[in-house]
Amino acid sequence: MKFIVVGAGDVGCSLSGRLAKNRHDVVLIDLNDDTLSKITTTLDVQPLPGNGCSPEILSKAGIHTADYVVSVADIDQVNISVCLISKLMNPEAKRIARIRDISLVHNDIPEDVLKEYFDLIINPDQAAINYMLQSLRAPGAKELVDFGDGQLRLIGLRIMPASPILNRSLASLKEYRENMPVLLIAIKRRNRLIVPTGNDQVKLNDVIYAISTPAQTARLFELAGKKLIKPKRVMLWGNGQVARSLSVALEQRGVQVKLIVDPDQDLPSVDVFDDLKKTLILKGRGTDQSLLLEENIGEFDSFIAVTRDEADNIIAALLAKRLGAKTCMALLNSVSYLPLVSAVGVDVAVSSRLAAATAIFNHIHAESLISEISIADQEAGFVEFYANADLPFIDMPIKSIKFPYGIIVAAILRKGRVIIPKGSDMICEGDRVAIFVLRSAFKKLEKMLKIKLELLL
Repeated sequence: MKFIVVGAGDVGCSLSGRLAKNRHDVVLIDLNDDTLSKITTTLDVQPLPGNGCSPEILSKAGIHTADYVVSVADIDQVNISVCLISKLMNPEAKRIARIRDISLVHNDIPEDVLKEYFDLIINPDQAAINYMLQSLRAPGAKELVDFGDGQLRLIGLRIMPASPILNRSLASLKEYRENMPVLLIAIKRRNRLIVPTGNDQVKLNDVIYAISTPAQTARLFELAGKKLIKPKRVMLWGNGQVARSLSVALEQRGVQVKLIVDPDQDLPSVDVFDDLKKTLILKGRGTDQSLLLEENIGEFDSFIAVTRDEADNIIAALLAKRLGAKTCMALLNSVSYLPLVSAVGVDVAVSSRLAAATAIFNHIHAESLISEISIADQEAGFVEFYANADLPFIDMPIKSIKFPYGIIVAAILRKGRVIIPKGSDMICEGDRVAIFVLRSAFKKLEKMLKIKLELLL
């Protein structure tokens, strides 16, 4: 497909990179020629300096043959204008806009009118909130992604000393495999990603990545030597809509919430927090150790810092964790800080910009069994295809198929039923098949299947 992306910031670069890796044609538009020059040294995209609102620039980008126009510039009004102009120039192209101030498009505008001009409106803050709420389903997990219409879950867990599978080979874990639907697809050991075989052993501090059903999450925690504790008490720090929306969502889940608002920062209008029925609101700063101790931070399951100052968020999260909070989260602005922040002890670091890019990518691939899962920031992902009668291993037990290293059949969708395959399972004609694959093995898989595939990473 052909994509026109307007805006070469964090969101535009992240999205363009993923689309290009998936072999889409991408034209990236930005006013700053120097920025484009630097970006295109690492991304396989076509740079086009200019104003994305200009019909002339959009024509040069190929608007008349584009499948998607995605506007993710820093200014909301620019993104709105790009979609409106694109609608006039190519009504068939799908249009996506990143809009931070939702009131610009939602106040007094009928929904059917919005749908006429926008196929998707992404709010970065809401995307970050959704990611945080997803993470709270299994605090302590390194990765948690639901897919297959919610029937499957990918979870990443660090192996602790109490793990019953510590120092055991995968081949020796038949009692677990027979009693629960689970497939171990990858192991991260130090900085290396391993696609395990039956002889590989699970070691202390490994991060294992497994596919199972959501109902098996607690048992997977036990295999890793942990206990799944769903949060009952959460402390938040933030003054704006992100803090309010998180508080509302947690209240609806029955979670007890304490919200710290900073009196030294610009406070929102009085009615912003009016719909909080049970949240206890405190005045202060999340970096105030005496306040956290006074409010018994050690009794809280999670501390979440969502102010507009990412440095404050990082410091507050680490402080709360040191004072006894079970887990901590921090909202960041810069994508580049994510690996560093995770390394120093923040359990979940969330970039609203990266969350927005991921939400857009997932929307584009909404019909996929697996929308987008990247494993441990490594060069691995998933491919999906429909099995036809010409497939070289149709109706063969999976254990008899000689896949190259780095390829695992991860899931099968058959007549609405999702199967986590065992060696005796077969791929049948008409099945929808998801395969986990290292990027280094991708071309081998394509050659083996004799069909063109799309790597979702």
